[in-house]
Amino acid sequence: MDTYEIRKGNLLRLLEERFGGTKKAMADAVGMSPSLFHAYAMDKRIGPKVARRIEEAVDLPHGWMDQPHGGKGAVMEIDAVPVPMFDVEASAGHGGWVESEDIVKELMFRRDWIQSRGYHRKNLGVIRAKGDSMTPTIPNGSALLVNKGEVEIQNGRVFVLRYDSMLHVKRLQSLPGRLVQVVSDNAAEYPPFTVELNDGIDFQILGRVVWLGREI
Repeated sequence: MDTYEIRKGNLLRLLEERFGGTKKAMADAVGMSPSLFHAYAMDKRIGPKVARRIEEAVDLPHGWMDQPHGGKGAVMEIDAVPVPMFDVEASAGHGGWVESEDIVKELMFRRDWIQSRGYHRKNLGVIRAKGDSMTPTIPNGSALLVNKGEVEIQNGRVFVLRYDSMLHVKRLQSLPGRLVQVVSDNAAEYPPFTVELNDGIDFQILGRVVWLGREI
């Protein structure tokens, strides 16, 4: 069996075990048109660039597509993926959240949970919340999983944002006239305020908080 046959067999196994045999779902996951994906599933050769693209899209190790993996169910043995936790705190600290920040450790998240919500691992990162402005929802010291792929305001959702060179974790509400209301859950001590999005303002949404973890 040559490498092309191995890749095709692995593609079909992924299609069945990860996507329930739905070609469109897998095509969307790897960023490929349904017609092109169908061609690869039939008789079009899967080259190394496409193989690496598939591995990255479904969180498999580099070179996985090129190796035989035994019988049905082998794919499902890899059921969790690492997400980096950065040395960054929201609601305190200067500067933005960038990839050059130190990674202090990795947290493992279920692969099927990530995929079921349409998240991409490369867009995910974990940071710490600092302060009590979002209590009781987000206690001080909570670990926040942030999806950097979501930077458009969804009213009432919690986002990590940079404002005046400070990082914050807040709820956002879009208002008419290029205005954004920034809301803390601990409103008694941290009243909401409004930001006007003009060209000179230092305001950037860095991602949406999609999960939190904390000690009890």
